[in-house]
Amino acid sequence: MPAKTSKKRRGAGGNTAVRVSRAQQRQETRRPVATRPYYGSGLSARWHRFIQSNPWVARIIGPESALWVTLLLAIPVLAVGLDLTVGLRLDQLAYVDVDYWWHLATGNWVLDNHRVPTTDPFSWTYGGREWIAHEWLAEAMLALSVRAGGYAGAIILTIVFVVLGFWRLLAAGRYYGMSRRLAVGLMLLSGPAFLRSGAMVVRPQVWTWALLAILLAELAAYDTGRRKQLWIIPVLFAVWINMNLTALIGIGCLGAFVLDRLIRRPVDRHVVTVGVLSGLALLVNPHHIKLFFLIFKYLNPDSVRRQYVFEWMPPRTSDNSHIPFWIALVTVIPAAWYLLRRRPHFWPAAPLLVLAYQSYQSIRYIPIFLMLAIVFVGWLIWQRAQSRGIVPAPATSPLIPLRPWVLAPPLAAAALAIVLALQTEPTQFRRKPIAWGHPVGAADFYLENYPNTRIFNTYDFGGYLIYRFAGTDNKVYIDGREEMYGEDRVRRYFYYIYGRDGWQDYFDEQGIEVVIIRRIDGLSTKIAEDPGWKLAYRDNAHLIFIRNTEAPQSGT
Repeated sequence: MPAKTSKKRRGAGGNTAVRVSRAQQRQETRRPVATRPYYGSGLSARWHRFIQSNPWVARIIGPESALWVTLLLAIPVLAVGLDLTVGLRLDQLAYVDVDYWWHLATGNWVLDNHRVPTTDPFSWTYGGREWIAHEWLAEAMLALSVRAGGYAGAIILTIVFVVLGFWRLLAAGRYYGMSRRLAVGLMLLSGPAFLRSGAMVVRPQVWTWALLAILLAELAAYDTGRRKQLWIIPVLFAVWINMNLTALIGIGCLGAFVLDRLIRRPVDRHVVTVGVLSGLALLVNPHHIKLFFLIFKYLNPDSVRRQYVFEWMPPRTSDNSHIPFWIALVTVIPAAWYLLRRRPHFWPAAPLLVLAYQSYQSIRYIPIFLMLAIVFVGWLIWQRAQSRGIVPAPATSPLIPLRPWVLAPPLAAAALAIVLALQTEPTQFRRKPIAWGHPVGAADFYLENYPNTRIFNTYDFGGYLIYRFAGTDNKVYIDGREEMYGEDRVRRYFYYIYGRDGWQDYFDEQGIEVVIIRRIDGLSTKIAEDPGWKLAYRDNAHLIFIRNTEAPQSGT
């Protein structure tokens, strides 16, 4: 009997010893070993042996060579600079965004009145009613840059935001173990989506990409132990919420990070505190809690903007500039796998999946989705390295080495961009931009001959007309602030701009006296055939119709 009891004790003790040993082995497996480099490049062992036997090849095209640093520093400066000034092809004039004009007019209004507008000062259809100017800080910055250096000053400010933000985005991938060579590859692959027509423009939304990149870099640095504190993030959100509503996308990313830390690790009080303070920082805006109700307007899947406004439409497979998006959708597969595991990874899988869906609905979100996809690729490298118990070599060194020579590539690229911008004719690198595609002549004609009359204008013209009407009593019918006008007004506009039945009665009811539209608008044909209206102005793209007071009245 004692022998039997002793056997059970040995068995129990033996099993416990085995369990402890396996736990220790798992802990040792997860412990990083800094002496084992891992570049996450996916190259074969044979290629690595070739590199080791030919070190000069590694010095030129190795994953951490100076070649990739030079490209990372020079390409963004040159590409963004040319795209905003003369166009990347040098034979197509860079387009001034339709919303640039009303953003600039709003910024000027803020600077002139020393406060944020609370009611609409620009339209006669909505004028005097409540307007939540949620981008007022960025608009004031835009106005200051234009006053200092004209449109060229606004271009320079945009280049600074975009390039510094892009470097921080790649630094986020670097923290997770992305090599410089892979960073260059992803930069070249995703570049067309950022530089497509209508995406890289002088606009507050584009500036906030840099703020999102800073957030992603800070979270990646903290996640990998490179950063011990995140106190900069609440300050970031206090600024961000006054520049653009993409701050709500940022808070969603931060929320996923906090949730992931709570689920997968012991409670990280610092991360939770930062998350709470960041949420409170969103209230540091002139409109406080009312600002957040705008998000429901933007998320409405049945909104009229998704049918008619280009940036809110889904991407088309026939548009080659969307190829990076279709390729990046591959990341949805591992993201879903990590999110559906027994212990899910909410960061960065959840934000990636949400933005993938939003991008599939609206091309407006594609650049933001690609930013998260780049970070997710780096995160996958980190996960693979951790499974092997190693630290990726890039994670231990910065994306841009602290060497004096690193100043040369961006400065040379900036100099080349300036030379091409100044030597190419025409160019947007000037004090007053070339308003190609905007109703310059039509606005001149209207202000000279029919000022202070009620107009009906094309949606795309509204922003430019607001800019031209500054300092006068003239007001627009509609412009790019479609969330302010409401669904009914915007839907009514698109109904009548196509010349559908009832436009005459509506114009009579609203007291519209002048119509400023494009030649391609459906209304142009209908109104030209109506004896109650006559053509007063035309150029290659724009038309102005006025009421024909000499026409016989209906019923006479």
